[in-house]
Amino acid sequence: MLDWRILAASFVAFALLSLIFVGGLGEIFSDISSGFSNWIGSDTLTGLFTKPQSSQTPITISIYHQSLGFRPLSAVNISSEDFSAENFNGQINISFPKSSIELQSSQNQLRITIPLSKPLQITHLYISDLKVSDAAFDIERQIKADSGNLAMKGFAGTAAIDGTGITFQGNITSVQAVVNGKKWELK
Repeated sequence: MLDWRILAASFVAFALLSLIFVGGLGEIFSDISSGFSNWIGSDTLTGLFTKPQSSQTPITISIYHQSLGFRPLSAVNISSEDFSAENFNGQINISFPKSSIELQSSQNQLRITIPLSKPLQITHLYISDLKVSDAAFDIERQIKADSGNLAMKGFAGTAAIDGTGITFQGNITSVQAVVNGKKWELK
């Protein structure tokens, strides 16, 4: 018959190992593993108990395209001189030829179309992935394309929209541009 102490010790060991490898005690053990690694002259253990963090690079990207649509990861604030929406959660579709922005709520069937007669600002913007093809764009005023492909990942910041395009300003995990068959990438 199993002794209750063996069963309890097994449960405690399982719980500790789960916390170490899944997370929770990472901050406690990261200092210990760093000290141990310094003592033995190696840093092989430092990544074992720490959570990987994606690097964020400050960037400004302007996109000039016929239309553009994206769904932010969380609620955003949208404002212009004569319009304001706080905590909007849903799809944002921009049509530059029609000079309008369509907001489609993810919580119900509500759709709002706003004329793009005045500049518009989107704050608290988080986008996991945005791709555009055959678009004119400008990255940090260093890479310009009249027609190219652009892929952004992990953007956090703001967006300014006027009658000609959208400018994203904030931090990004990675961006990739392909212009005339030449590839440029920032990670």
